[in-house]
Amino acid sequence: MSVRIYINSTDEGARRLHGLLAGKFVPFNEDFFRLREKGFLAVTGSNESHHLTYYLFRKAGCPDIYVHLDCHDDISLVARPSRIGDLTHASFVGHLIRDGVAVAFYGTNYWSHQMILFGRSATCYLRNNLFVYDPFKVHFLDFSRYLMACMGVCRMVGVDGVRSYIDDCLNSGKIKEIYVNDNLGIHHDRVMLYRYDEDVAIPNLSKLLAINRDLKPGLIIKWDRSDVAEFNGLTAYLSLDLDFLIEDCQVDEIRLLEIDPKELEDLCRVIREMARSMRIVATGMCGFYIPDRMEESDLPRWIDNLSPLLETLGDAIVKGIEST
Repeated sequence: MSVRIYINSTDEGARRLHGLLAGKFVPFNEDFFRLREKGFLAVTGSNESHHLTYYLFRKAGCPDIYVHLDCHDDISLVARPSRIGDLTHASFVGHLIRDGVAVAFYGTNYWSHQMILFGRSATCYLRNNLFVYDPFKVHFLDFSRYLMACMGVCRMVGVDGVRSYIDDCLNSGKIKEIYVNDNLGIHHDRVMLYRYDEDVAIPNLSKLLAINRDLKPGLIIKWDRSDVAEFNGLTAYLSLDLDFLIEDCQVDEIRLLEIDPKELEDLCRVIREMARSMRIVATGMCGFYIPDRMEESDLPRWIDNLSPLLETLGDAIVKGIEST
């Protein structure tokens, strides 16, 4: 079989790819998303179009699991299951989780639930989405993670809500450690209490976070790593943001000509490993577009650099479709 390549006609940078990729130039409109199909690679274009993944997942028939290869987790800044916010490129994964979709993260280093430190403690802050992460549905494929919720958000959720979430975490079988800040006034016989200035859970935490009561973590959960083999035989939709390949996840534009070939080969290896367990039935790619100021002489080398990745994604889809 041949893999169909769709290119988002609503994204200017993606439109410039049409001739170079020989893909099917299609409008990503309501009719396109209504048609259910598998066996495609969808190029959504710039990062601002990544939210189209929410609809592409459904176009592929809602596979068993959604795999997110991205530098960012794409969950909105402050969210709870009952209040996710608008569907955007920075929040669509939260919508998938809310809908009950099993989500597997790989390669993410900018977390909406975790402490972010931009070089100096004065600019450190805490995003507050711990309660969006369903312990029965969310998986971390590369390594274990500390997830946090600040005290202010814990108070918003309420004592019963925090206890219920702790019970769900403990019953999921994927949680290593749970710490509750004793200033929160929540007691649970199966977790450990800690004081912020003692740094029991995470070394130097009080030095990294600004001195602000609501920024102090009220709940810290050590989430265990999942293994790709756990998803053996499951169908999957794989979404890739090319910012996965760069160190600085805050850049406005991905410079594809500067991507390290070793990083690219490592990514292809990860995709092949996933394809040996999961049945990848469709994929999407964002951050893949031609900037308007790119030199025409650079275009062939630009496409050549990503050819191994496109080939790997295509092979993964073929393998996944043939095994369904």
